[in-house]
Amino acid sequence: MQFLKNFALRVGLLDKATGVYLITSLSGLVDAACFIGLGHVFAEMMTGNLLMLGFSIGVHGLTSNIDRYFLVISFYVVGVIAGSRMLKNKTLWKQERFGFLVEWTLLCAGTILAFTMQPDATNVAGYVLLALLAFGMGILNTLIRVHGLPDMATNALTGTFTALVADSTAAAGNNHNWVRRLSSIAIFLASAALGAALTTYGIQWTLILACLVLGIALVPLLFGQDPAAK
Repeated sequence: MQFLKNFALRVGLLDKATGVYLITSLSGLVDAACFIGLGHVFAEMMTGNLLMLGFSIGVHGLTSNIDRYFLVISFYVVGVIAGSRMLKNKTLWKQERFGFLVEWTLLCAGTILAFTMQPDATNVAGYVLLALLAFGMGILNTLIRVHGLPDMATNALTGTFTALVADSTAAAGNNHNWVRRLSSIAIFLASAALGAALTTYGIQWTLILACLVLGIALVPLLFGQDPAAK
């Protein structure tokens, strides 16, 4: 048992930073599946949903097909509320980290639905999958607010990108945490590209990869140690 623990420490599986990096890739995968396969809507990136909703209303008015945006925003809000309550409930296993296991269960359920019901942008299964994923990502992002790391973005990359450039040598900065910032941007971009490529074979393959990524991330997220401050 000690050998396994030492091995996990050596390869970084008990470093919480590893889990947060994997969450960054998870965000790119899930949103790629939803945007491409379920009608140009995001389960996780609420900025994108609000922007698309505004564009749709501005061009087509309230008669446009905007119900899916209200659906994901509503279920995301419910997920945030659920995640916040988990953080405050100290009776749960592992206390505030319990939500990561809940999110993995929801993601696995969504993946099974994608394999069995063939969801798309028009059918009921697609709406159910969107609601399930948005609810889960609401929980996840709430937990990341507490268990995330400074300068490591998992979804909202504008601030991280701005900080990377503003603190660069070209901007007379000190390159503070440039590796962490650049790594999170690169991981998000790569995972979005990979997720988009997999959707050409069906969104279920993107989601099953997301399940595997989060399953690995659970090790450092549930049992890992906080990295030393840099």
